[in-house]
Amino acid sequence: MRLYIDMIAFYLQRAGGITNVWKELLIRMLRDNRDIKLILQKCECGNIYFNQIMVFNPAVIYENGSYAKWNRYLPVRCSMEDGDLFISTYYRIPEDSSIKQYVLVHDFTYEYYVKGIKRTVHSWQKRRSAENADIIACVSENTRKDLAHFYPWTKEKKCVVIYNGVSASYKPIDNKEYIKELGKYNNCEFLLYIGSRSGYKRFDHAVDVAAYFGYSLVLIGGGKLNEREHILLDSRLNNHYLHLKTISETVLNKIYNKAFALIYPSEYEGFGLPIIEAQRAGCPVIARTGSSIDEVFGDSAYLMQENTLEEAGRIIDLLKDSNGRDEHCKRGYVNSLRFDWEKTYAGMIDVIERA
Repeated sequence: MRLYIDMIAFYLQRAGGITNVWKELLIRMLRDNRDIKLILQKCECGNIYFNQIMVFNPAVIYENGSYAKWNRYLPVRCSMEDGDLFISTYYRIPEDSSIKQYVLVHDFTYEYYVKGIKRTVHSWQKRRSAENADIIACVSENTRKDLAHFYPWTKEKKCVVIYNGVSASYKPIDNKEYIKELGKYNNCEFLLYIGSRSGYKRFDHAVDVAAYFGYSLVLIGGGKLNEREHILLDSRLNNHYLHLKTISETVLNKIYNKAFALIYPSEYEGFGLPIIEAQRAGCPVIARTGSSIDEVFGDSAYLMQENTLEEAGRIIDLLKDSNGRDEHCKRGYVNSLRFDWEKTYAGMIDVIERA
């Protein structure tokens, strides 16, 4: 069976959870000499993970026609044969509907939190992809529950849960050396915030917690800060914050090791990759219960029950005590061992080979 993998997600985002997941899966397929062909677009790809895949010199084909931003919504135009399997990195379908399809569903953020035309178009595309799928994989039980809620008819389809993994780059470090990217924040206690700052992520609460309890805030990724975010940060933290747009996993691991804690007050996640990255690195996590967080985090006693300063303070007080902090980190590290990219990859290959 040959796998045709549409790489559209790598042209849509410079970095992020979705392309990180596919990077981990693709490098293992290529390492194991799987029979795959990557379907590329006829334009430059600016994704930070793209070259980590291309160093394996994979077989590639280019989609017919020139690249345009609306290609993401169109069926993939390339020749495939009976017995092949099509996989899109972001909810596309092949032009030939007789080809078997594997779909990976990450979350239902758009369905819960986005309104207007963006939600309509995204939901239409996801629904069409699920309708055409022979196999649907979800990254958590919570995502499978959401899938059944929004698309009840998927209960009749082959649907499996395959958890994401965590990179071997993340690990505790005894010698917490100076980190060039942090500059002056090497010398102060800081909370770490990673990724999108959309409303449901509750970035505002992360800022409030840092301000109220006297921590600096280090932000990683999530795109350029907008005017509203600058005003919020300047008014609440008085310039005691740092935004790093893109860093390597090696540097991120060092920052996890230096942070007082990762603060992750998101109200909804399909999985929550930064949580297990932090746990594997030995970094405490201040997160809120709900959606997939309880499923991934492991020990709900260490979760905020709601996004309040009182609940954040309960976790912070625990972490200020050396014994409490050690226990929190130990439990987090053990929990993170449940998640491994080799397991994720093996689960995917198993369901594909039995398709």
